[in-house]
Amino acid sequence: MRVGAVDIGTNTAKLLIADVSRADIDIIVEPIHRAVTITGLGRGVERNRMLDPAAMGRAVAVLRGYGAAAARFNCDSMLAVATAAVRLSSNGPEFLDRAQTALGARPLLLDGDDEAALAFRGARFGLDVEPPVLLVDPGGGSTELAMGKTKPEFGVSLDVGSRRITERRLARVPVASGAIAAARSDVADLLDDVTLPERPASVVGIGGTLTTLGALALGTSSVAHGSLLPIETITSTIGLLAAMSTEQIARIPGVPPGRADVLLGGAVIVEQVMVHADAAEIIVSSGGLIDGLALEAAENL
Repeated sequence: MRVGAVDIGTNTAKLLIADVSRADIDIIVEPIHRAVTITGLGRGVERNRMLDPAAMGRAVAVLRGYGAAAARFNCDSMLAVATAAVRLSSNGPEFLDRAQTALGARPLLLDGDDEAALAFRGARFGLDVEPPVLLVDPGGGSTELAMGKTKPEFGVSLDVGSRRITERRLARVPVASGAIAAARSDVADLLDDVTLPERPASVVGIGGTLTTLGALALGTSSVAHGSLLPIETITSTIGLLAAMSTEQIARIPGVPPGRADVLLGGAVIVEQVMVHADAAEIIVSSGGLIDGLALEAAENL
């Protein structure tokens, strides 16, 4: 069966078209087409608790294109989910109505726990990592943590994401050291309420913040699935990004259009989660929630 899966995040919208099947207990997912578009859907949600009409229009236009791609690739079904920005917004239901029209399928509004569980499954797919594994998914509006061996046995959704911490603490650029310290403190305070069941043997990170930080560290335009990123590299990158304007960050090779303004905030979140988990390095996964959706579709065959 060919499925189209769409993840409507706070900063990006992602599409995965894949052929999914089952052979006894084995689940097979063969990606056919991927697309990632930065929409900035959650811009201003931290302050207004509403989706901006212009941002909604951009996101709906992207979703209309994704719906057309699913038809072009002859998908048998379409699965779509929406996350933190829509959860937090008073006009979220209006956006879901418009998204349904654009896609031909109504997005399911995930809570933080379901978001973390799907991301955990998708992130680990194809990785040989030592358990227990802590998954870190720093989205634009929230950060999902999930931990377990073969499936998530612990999960929590932190009420902070790269766009929200940027709008709260890091909006003035170049960013002063005091603002960086305040952002770190905000994230650390939230993590103080999170007691991990044990120290993770492996920490895996997903999403645009991680793949972009990995590309910057390697000096490449992309990062391979399973690449290692030491915490010292993340901390030094925070210092470099803080001293730059958004325009300067945007000109760095490997920084996708539209991510320059929130990359520093995402890096601060990743760093503080690693400090909390006593992790020396993080494994960058190119999988994630959208891959979890495809795996779930295969399981339901």
